[in-house]
Amino acid sequence: MPALHAALDAGASALYLGLKQLNARYGAQNFTVDELRRAVALAHQANAKVFLTLNTDLAQREVALAARCLAVAAECGVDAALVRDPGLLAMRPHFPQLAFHFSTQAGVSSSAGVVAARRLGISRAVLARELSLAEIAAASSVPDMETEVFVQGALCFSCSGRCLLSSWGGGRSGNRGQCASPCRVGWTASTGKEGRFLSMHDLCLADWVSSLAKAGVKSLKIEGRLKSPAWVSRAVSLYRRILDGELRGDSLMAEARALGDYTGRALTDGYLRGDRNQLTGEDLGRGASCSGPAFPPEPKKQTVLDIQVVPGDNHSTLWRFLYGEKELVHRTPPQKIANPKRAVRVAEALERMAQSVPDSLRGATLLDNALDNLLLPRNAVNRAQDELTGFLRNLSRTEDGLPHGVTLPPAVQRLVARNGGAISPENARRLGDKPDRCRVLWQDAATVAAALPNVRLVIQCAPLNETEAVQQGEAALALRSRCDAVALPQICYEGQLDALRALLRAVVSAGLAVEVNSWDTWQLATEAGAVMEAGPGLQVLNALAAAKLQELGCTCVSVACEIDAEQLQDLCAAATTPLSLTIFARPPLMSTRVDLPTELLDKPLEDSRRIVLIPSREGAVTVLRPSRPMDWRGLSNPAVRVAHLVLDLCGLRALPPRDPKPFLFNYDRRLR
Repeated sequence: MPALHAALDAGASALYLGLKQLNARYGAQNFTVDELRRAVALAHQANAKVFLTLNTDLAQREVALAARCLAVAAECGVDAALVRDPGLLAMRPHFPQLAFHFSTQAGVSSSAGVVAARRLGISRAVLARELSLAEIAAASSVPDMETEVFVQGALCFSCSGRCLLSSWGGGRSGNRGQCASPCRVGWTASTGKEGRFLSMHDLCLADWVSSLAKAGVKSLKIEGRLKSPAWVSRAVSLYRRILDGELRGDSLMAEARALGDYTGRALTDGYLRGDRNQLTGEDLGRGASCSGPAFPPEPKKQTVLDIQVVPGDNHSTLWRFLYGEKELVHRTPPQKIANPKRAVRVAEALERMAQSVPDSLRGATLLDNALDNLLLPRNAVNRAQDELTGFLRNLSRTEDGLPHGVTLPPAVQRLVARNGGAISPENARRLGDKPDRCRVLWQDAATVAAALPNVRLVIQCAPLNETEAVQQGEAALALRSRCDAVALPQICYEGQLDALRALLRAVVSAGLAVEVNSWDTWQLATEAGAVMEAGPGLQVLNALAAAKLQELGCTCVSVACEIDAEQLQDLCAAATTPLSLTIFARPPLMSTRVDLPTELLDKPLEDSRRIVLIPSREGAVTVLRPSRPMDWRGLSNPAVRVAHLVLDLCGLRALPPRDPKPFLFNYDRRLR
């Protein structure tokens, strides 16, 4: 709320914010429903708008919560929802009072993606952060659509919505708002050189505002969700004065550079200029170019439960249970100990209480030294434990910040209840059956086809020009008798669209299906009249999202490879759409447009957790794949039923033998 007030006072035209769950900034304090209601009233009073972020991949059990979030947003008068998951597109027609915007997490990177957004009923697309000014202009030229561009804040090394590194390292998914920022740590190259090779400079486009306006951009976006109110005020004020013509030249850039003091990272406009070199740095200390007063440190957000025991008045004892802004104080009056043998030391009681807290909430236990050896009767300790149990029960009821009695439109109730209809009979393969498909890079397709004669192929292509389109198309067509689909890249830019159209003409005329991996390529394939499947670039965690993609022409939909076992079973139990499940892969943990130094390409990079990445060029981006694959070939689970079990050999030319202790990614742990 303080940051919201700061933004309004500084002249913001719109505010984007999240509720307590289902947004891409889980680490921010975020808003309760009551706070959202007040925020909308304050913003509208100031002639500003409020946009609610629902920009994460939704697990099966989160679909109903997402629907309630939309209902609350509509009831509170929110102006628009920022979305990523296709399941929310299925709900869009039932909330006509809400505009829908594509979050940058949706990965729109060209004019084709903006056209796709318009066809889907989206009114504004927040463009990928790695675009040049010319590419932004092309995307912004689509009629009857608005574009929004980030102008200030942090940059991700990976293209937005395409990062699995945090999930790979510990189950914290960047696509679900839980990123642990593993790209910011030090990495060691094969030469032995150490550095922060993947840590991006911060974005600053203050000197480009008029150019963005001429390019057709509707809205300038400032990343403020994890910043202090002081930083928000200065950042919004800076851009407001630029727009109002009150600030230019040297004064403008001096104030803009001062915003970098908050993180201590250098500032860059490299992507906008089309210069993708030197966007990362080993030295994260303040650069000499930064000036201006330092910002106060951001208060640390409490996302765990603290249990505190401190002395009260008249020799009583206070038990304090704290979670974020929620607090409960229980007072134990002075006690006479009739039988010391039956009494309990406060420190022992505190330890027992901590063990009763779920792992997801467990935080610090604090004991004042004055109480270290205090004894309490068992009944007094039991009463304190009962208070904690009630506090935990209340948290579980209200943690999402939404009343469970929210009324959903009847059509949305039906969507949530059935997620589409009858279970697809095509999902007949169980986890543990033999794989029937193999995904492979086009240049390795013939080799893999000879080595694995009993599986069908999905051939991955990523042409940069029409010459490459012909070459890669011919490689796929040479194996048409073995090919189930030709896969288009997960990321494409304006300069590739003609090459992809040429590839599609050849593939469609040969009668081959096309695997689409972004909204941009979905649009191109739809224009070409292709038979489509949804690949890993449009992967899902819930059955409603899969059903929506099927409605949009995809005959089969890929399950997200970061899914955990429980979520996978939930999805399969509700899937009305044929599913494709990858059971072996070196998945692209990051895809970046940064031009890494040549000495880092095709060689291992290792961090302190022993995660080893191999960066290599694939089409328009550099893809960083892990040296060690995920491997589910040894698993068996009859509750997991899909249409296709896939071996993904992209980056490999042969299927390696099974590891006696395979890495299961998130299958055996909880995806957050």
